[in-house]
Amino acid sequence: MTRFFHVLTTASCVAAVACAGSASAAVAFAIPAGDLSVALKAFASQSGVPIIASIDLVRGRSGRAVVGSMTPGQALTRILAGSGLHAQWTAGAWVVKADPVADTPKDTSSEILVTGTRIRGTAPIGTPLTVIDRKALENSGRATIADYLQTLPQNYTGTANQETVGISPFGGTNAAFGSGINLRGLGSDSTLTLFDGNRPAVGGTDGAFVDVSLIPSVAIDRIEVLTDGASAIYGTDAVAGVVNVRFRDHQNGFETHLYAGTARGDTSEFQAAQSAGKRWSTGGVFLAYQYDHHSRLSGADRKVSTENLTPWGGPDLRGSYSTPGTITAANGEIFGIPKGQDGRNLAASALIVGEAHLTDRSASIDILPDQKTHSAYASIDQALFDHVRLYGRALYVHRSYAATIFPNSQTPYTVPVTNPFYVDPIGTDQPVSVSYDFAQELGHFQSEGRVEALTTTAGLKATPGAWTVDLNGSYGHQSEHIVQTNGASSTRVAIALGDIDPATALNLFGDGTGNAASTLAFIRSTYRLFDRSTVWSAALRVDGPLFDLPAGTVKVAAGAERRHEAFASGYYYNSLEPSPDIYDLYTQPGSPGARHIDAIYAELAVPLINRASGFPGKLDASAAARADWYSDVGRTINPKVGLRWQPVAGVSLRGSWGTAFRAPNFNENVGTAGNSYTPYAVPDPLSPSSTSPSIIVSGYAPDIKPEKAQTWTVGLDIEPRAVPGLHIGATWFDIHYRNRIASTAGYLTQVLTQRNVYGSLVSEATPAEIAADYASPMMYNYYGIPANEIRYIIDLRTQNLSSEIERGLDFDLHYAHPLLGGTGTIGATGTRFFAITQKVTSSSPSVSVLGTNYYPVRMRARGHAGWERGGLSVDAFVNYTGGYHNEEVIPAVPVHSWTTVDAQIGYRFANASPLHGARIALSATNLFDRDPPYMYNSVYGRTLAYDPTQASAIGRLISVEMTFQW
Repeated sequence: MTRFFHVLTTASCVAAVACAGSASAAVAFAIPAGDLSVALKAFASQSGVPIIASIDLVRGRSGRAVVGSMTPGQALTRILAGSGLHAQWTAGAWVVKADPVADTPKDTSSEILVTGTRIRGTAPIGTPLTVIDRKALENSGRATIADYLQTLPQNYTGTANQETVGISPFGGTNAAFGSGINLRGLGSDSTLTLFDGNRPAVGGTDGAFVDVSLIPSVAIDRIEVLTDGASAIYGTDAVAGVVNVRFRDHQNGFETHLYAGTARGDTSEFQAAQSAGKRWSTGGVFLAYQYDHHSRLSGADRKVSTENLTPWGGPDLRGSYSTPGTITAANGEIFGIPKGQDGRNLAASALIVGEAHLTDRSASIDILPDQKTHSAYASIDQALFDHVRLYGRALYVHRSYAATIFPNSQTPYTVPVTNPFYVDPIGTDQPVSVSYDFAQELGHFQSEGRVEALTTTAGLKATPGAWTVDLNGSYGHQSEHIVQTNGASSTRVAIALGDIDPATALNLFGDGTGNAASTLAFIRSTYRLFDRSTVWSAALRVDGPLFDLPAGTVKVAAGAERRHEAFASGYYYNSLEPSPDIYDLYTQPGSPGARHIDAIYAELAVPLINRASGFPGKLDASAAARADWYSDVGRTINPKVGLRWQPVAGVSLRGSWGTAFRAPNFNENVGTAGNSYTPYAVPDPLSPSSTSPSIIVSGYAPDIKPEKAQTWTVGLDIEPRAVPGLHIGATWFDIHYRNRIASTAGYLTQVLTQRNVYGSLVSEATPAEIAADYASPMMYNYYGIPANEIRYIIDLRTQNLSSEIERGLDFDLHYAHPLLGGTGTIGATGTRFFAITQKVTSSSPSVSVLGTNYYPVRMRARGHAGWERGGLSVDAFVNYTGGYHNEEVIPAVPVHSWTTVDAQIGYRFANASPLHGARIALSATNLFDRDPPYMYNSVYGRTLAYDPTQASAIGRLISVEMTFQW
């Protein structure tokens, strides 16, 4: 991973941009012979002169040694001698090109467009940008883009990732096991994810994130990560930043990639990919296909996936839902049902007094699903006239999965005295309650599904003179189809328990062998969930030079966009009717379904001062503004300004300020029609019984408005001439986020224990409110709490909560130096938070949530050390996640930090060898097999001994990968 000020990429970039320096002044060079990409990086670092080169162009080529004092042009000529490449000075940078041949297409390096600006050929002024190139992905040992992005220190993995499904308060909408990006921990829906600058369709059951697990790594050129608000450029969602995935479009020949990995022998990964490309004098085509498969990882294979926390000094939270089950008599006494009998002739005297049968449900669920992904990508570009090009790109992905998941809910079943198998433990002839698990008879609760996604873009690009005019349109859709089976319908269970015929009545008093197949078929429920997101857009964009100032040329970009978005979801559920053949179709009441957005924007890049004016160094400024008109939530206007000052060579100061926003997604704009009411005994230290029965109101508040933010950054980059190859970068960020759209449902257990925070969401329940809620068809009294016991009404609806403030520091240290005949590198990137404070409502106090469960930790970092010589490379990475406090328990307890090591050794054969640039690598992630730190983690009735939002239970994964070019 390299900061933009080191690496500026074109079609696949490996070269570097240092702070601007003279192209003609003599520089002391010390560059060894070897891999050309390494030599070009060393050249950029030591010269301080921008250089641009395609990774596909330089891959497998060697550079010559350069030692001594000379101009950058002379040094670059020596490095490239005999390589079949040459360099041309264009628009303030060296551009590496292939020596002219008959089929070489027209060079388009001057058309480079990077994230954070719409002005081609320039970097975003004042804004921090990180570029991840293909080489960084290759050397990481990570098989997928989703896996690699989890290593970014700025990315909090607590929302949409495969391990958090069903266990994180934020993972409930990720039913199809996708992966999203969550910069700064502000939510996946506050990070804008783009595909080549365009918005793809979104995923999740509420359409809240872009599923990066659908991106094939074989088709990736680079990934650009902007860690700053960018609504002035891109519109909604760009609050915490922007992740722009750039796809490949330049390749000559074929490339085959194979990857296989295994983690402790319990789960495996396999990847096979094939790409092909052809360039001709007026254009080119690129095609790629990738297949990914990773097998399921069962909770039984990891000790931290358990409800019994006693090995770590915690409680035993295993449930009494088992086979055989546990009886609770009318007086509250419990009795275990004996094993080895079918419940048809069970006598009360055979029951086990005072014993509850316990089952560890977390040991039976899957940590990772079995998942298969097929993806295909194509791109084409063709010159139609001298200055007009046609281009098009398309990505299609099909992903399927299967997993054993945690049951939606488990409640004791009431057995009436009329049930033919009824057993009365205490002789009172009253109904009894039985905690029973149907997994032995129906099978474990399963989720199977598929995700399909299509993203397409086509456009015309004209370059009249120094200007670029781009007219393009894009279309995308994503659909998720999920089937959850082996559930037991509570409605039909009650019917079957009330049946008086021994041949068809439900029997809960045996060991799982006493029920007829027809009875089990009757109670079996199936839940089918589906959602579909669609987006199309059209844009007209222009950019180019406006006029000249003494310090340089003022450049401008402007454009207009039109976007249409639609989202639909619903489910079939067969538990509401007694007939197993009837399914109820449900769609979210009040959902607007579709909306359109119109936008205009403009951006200026202004060189204010240079050294010729007598001012020390060089000062550049940028200004941008964008107006968006939403058909459902109205208009929003967002500005942004940036400054960059280079007082001396090798030192750059920068800063930015702007506003950003996030429009409500469709499920947040449904209003109150779907609100539900659930009585629940909430922990309450002020109650004599330690709990207070309350009605929990869930759903959405009316008139939810867009979230708004004000963001600013201040940064420093140092690349001292006295220490070639050294880069020191730091960025202070400050985000003031208001009107946050959120729910406190994940903190239900803390609402009454922290009344100073959540008190405004709690009200004394009046008789009229209680009566109305209990009479509502949306009342779900799972726990059988009588209306006369209700004390409070707790509003946990999604709504505009008041505000959040984040402050912190990103740092980036990197040093490259000749070592042992090659090049050694060492460095680290990380994020140190100094404040994350929230005000749940406008009347509540500011509360610090930094370093607490389900929020970013104070410190997250990734270190790197590597060495390259010729085709040999050795890389090691250290991943650090700081400790924090678990406030799920009272008093809060510390969760220890977690440090893992990744390593890779690889070798790329020279093009001249019989293997023609092939590469083979052996990698290990979590090399020392570090278990995640212990955490008492109990959410939504499910318990684990670790926190999957901060750590992974996969363990050491060893992999081998091979890439062949032919």
